[in-house]
Amino acid sequence: MTDVLILDEEFQHDPFPALAEHRRDDPVFQASDMPVWILTRYDDVAAMRNEDVFSVGLIKLLREAIDGPNMIQMDGADHHHNRSLIAPAFRPRILNDFARSCIEQIIERLLAPLRARGEAELMREFCEPLAFFTIADLLGLPGDDQPHLSKVYKESLATTPLEMGPEQMAKSMAAKDEITRLLAPIVEDRRANPRDDFVSQLVTATSAGGETLDDEHVLGFLRFMLPAGEESTTSALGTTVYELLAQPERMEKLRADPTLIRTAVEEGLRWRAPVAYINRITLAPIELSGVTVPEGALVLGALNAANRDERIFPDPDTFDITRDPNRHMAFGTGVHACIGAPLSRLELQMGLAALIDQLPNLRLADGYEPRYAGLFANALTELRVEFDA
Repeated sequence: MTDVLILDEEFQHDPFPALAEHRRDDPVFQASDMPVWILTRYDDVAAMRNEDVFSVGLIKLLREAIDGPNMIQMDGADHHHNRSLIAPAFRPRILNDFARSCIEQIIERLLAPLRARGEAELMREFCEPLAFFTIADLLGLPGDDQPHLSKVYKESLATTPLEMGPEQMAKSMAAKDEITRLLAPIVEDRRANPRDDFVSQLVTATSAGGETLDDEHVLGFLRFMLPAGEESTTSALGTTVYELLAQPERMEKLRADPTLIRTAVEEGLRWRAPVAYINRITLAPIELSGVTVPEGALVLGALNAANRDERIFPDPDTFDITRDPNRHMAFGTGVHACIGAPLSRLELQMGLAALIDQLPNLRLADGYEPRYAGLFANALTELRVEFDA
């Protein structure tokens, strides 16, 4: 059985053969380089919805000082209450209005300088800034220093439970202070002068019992949205575009039938989840696929294994832009499934459609070789393309 070294760069680049071997013969196992249990089958990862057994308590322990109160660190009733106040801000009407008013303009602003060049590095010049400016506009943040703020989010705020140390904690706390200085005046303004925008929806949301989110809970959620919203969309868009271009007949099929944009995006999400693992700690022993995982274990649900489980997905190692239904778990599962998934899907569909429409004969650059990196947030390091100027 192949050893799984989750910190190894080669495994992070291509985890699929080792995960498939384990999914077949050893579906619940311990990593060779970290004290974690890894789940590889769809139904076992789905079982992590059980809050009586699987808790986000470790995330809270490691990240509460950085994020402040945040529903990703909450279990049970606390999570339900917090999410119920936040959910109205993600209503389809609000997102669709935002898409029309902002995302279309962002796409045009990014593609305008590229169209005459005939070449681009799409991760840096389109995928990442599209995700960044979308979140920045949604939160009312200034977008004039995108490279710096993106670096802050990715390197400091997006710290994972397996990568925390004194140096990283210090960087993360400094990042928290920097982001709070930008967000706090926006929250204060929306409390005093509510508008028909996302942050106003958060600060004015009221439960049936008359409760609202205080400033720390609003700021905690907004600080979390920055890295989560940017990294997931950046990664998923890069992966989808690469897979379409790697087999040009896929792109031709999509050009011929633009209605396939939606299923192509979902297949990109299934093919390579932008967040590689769900992480929980067990509150009691649990048996999964014949293996007992003990109480107090750190468990990683491997989404890139679950999303290629032969028991759920026919021909799972084929990238099929017509796959429908597509029950992937790229945005998580259960009560902790990503609340921002509808917004990410809008960005992905609009971004992909614009690239196809506005960059004629889009193709991979000569000599380009894809490289993925990252433990939890896993993405292409670059995506070099050419097109007819």
